[in-house]
Amino acid sequence: MRTLLATVLALAACAPAPRPEPRAEPGALFASGEIRGYLEPCGCNRPQLGGLPRRGTALAGAPFVENGDLVAGPGRLNEIKFETLLVALSDLGCRALNVGDGELSLGIDFLKSAEGLARFPFLSANVLGEDGKPAFAPGATIFVAGRPWWVMGLIDPEAAPGHAVAPADDALSRALAARPNEGHPTVLLFHGPRAAATKLIAIDPHAVDFVVCTSEDGEPDVGDGRIVTPGDRGRRLVRLARAPTLLTLDEGFADEPRMTRRIREYVERIATEDLLRSSHPAACSSSAVSPDC
Repeated sequence: MRTLLATVLALAACAPAPRPEPRAEPGALFASGEIRGYLEPCGCNRPQLGGLPRRGTALAGAPFVENGDLVAGPGRLNEIKFETLLVALSDLGCRALNVGDGELSLGIDFLKSAEGLARFPFLSANVLGEDGKPAFAPGATIFVAGRPWWVMGLIDPEAAPGHAVAPADDALSRALAARPNEGHPTVLLFHGPRAAATKLIAIDPHAVDFVVCTSEDGEPDVGDGRIVTPGDRGRRLVRLARAPTLLTLDEGFADEPRMTRRIREYVERIATEDLLRSSHPAACSSSAVSPDC
């Protein structure tokens, strides 16, 4: 355990120098999704991309929303990781989380108990509870530089097999009806592929300004700016604008100290519960914060 903690601290100490200019513009709203448990940079790229510590520096307090799949599946390790992410994303200025299939794998009862750790709402207009009623709020008003935005959450029923989910088109109509003012910029967090999102908003083409959908190949796609995909594993965020821009969390961003501390707290929690090597010993032998640990 001492060796693992020493590794985390050493990585923090070796962080590169910060960029001289911020990349997150004042008044911008960013979108992310499908972090899938990657607290630190993903080794799937060279150079490595992503990670909470870089996100903290890159955003510099700019607000963002999450399109689900903070974790990739069930289990005690993922429950602890989910709780860690709720606290960390709250620290960084997250405004809303759409419930994805990764969240549903943890169970609605657990999500309800964990929601109190977040300083932002869980959204879903079509995930149903045991009583057949919506389990979460369909949308929420958030404020970006003092301006109100309406953010809604939906999941593609095909992305949630085995869970009680209402048809997306009916749920979208109800979420739009709950919007306090049609003049507010409106964002749909859709946990489903671009093709399904395109078909869904064609029902009322002018009702939604931006749609954030999931990636089928893990890579980002900003398209024409209206339907965007940030990509997976927390490597990038998309600035929601008519001319969207990607914020890539590369090695040019220094590690933000609060996020390094949150990762250290996570390592200590799983060590305390003796979970460090119990589920994935081979993966956990090299990294205490890999998606399997």
